[in-house]
Amino acid sequence: MTARRLMRLAMAVMAVAVPLGCTSPRGAAGGGDGIVSQASPVEQSNERPVGLPMPPAVIYKTSGDYYDNVPVGMDATRRRVVSYPAPSDLRVGGQLAKPVRLPDGYLLDCRGVNERTAFLDYTYEEYAALPAPPTARQLERHVIDRTPFIEMYFVERRGSEDVAYYERVVASGFEGCERADLDTVPATVRLKVRE
Repeated sequence: MTARRLMRLAMAVMAVAVPLGCTSPRGAAGGGDGIVSQASPVEQSNERPVGLPMPPAVIYKTSGDYYDNVPVGMDATRRRVVSYPAPSDLRVGGQLAKPVRLPDGYLLDCRGVNERTAFLDYTYEEYAALPAPPTARQLERHVIDRTPFIEMYFVERRGSEDVAYYERVVASGFEGCERADLDTVPATVRLKVRE
């Protein structure tokens, strides 16, 4: 299946998904991946179909100001880049997919960050302007923080346009939301590494 078809399939699944609640931690019913294992079949009708739940939204706080920096996925040791966007992936509807600023220095993710995310010295604007994506090996030289997160929470998803909802979640102290276990990062990579 081509990358474009996979993206369309993912978007279709997200369009019909049911949100997860803060009171249902990731994987409570499905083994850690945030997908409920028991789903009722979807019937043909004129109503919006109910399908798989959307993954939770991620709200996080970092040790530095990485708002403009491109996130990438690292391996468990935080030494190798294992996933990264194409320059064209940084735009959604013609706008750069930067995180949404929330109170108290929290950010609402718009790119798919998780516990193994690191940040590059590339800004969104610089990276989006590249004619082609660099290789993972090239990107490893641009990682500026391999363990950037101070806090991370998994939150019931609402449209990113419902900023007031996410502001209320922050104001509640993330009541009922799952907190990411950031203490699983190996001690050897807790320091910022600049190669």
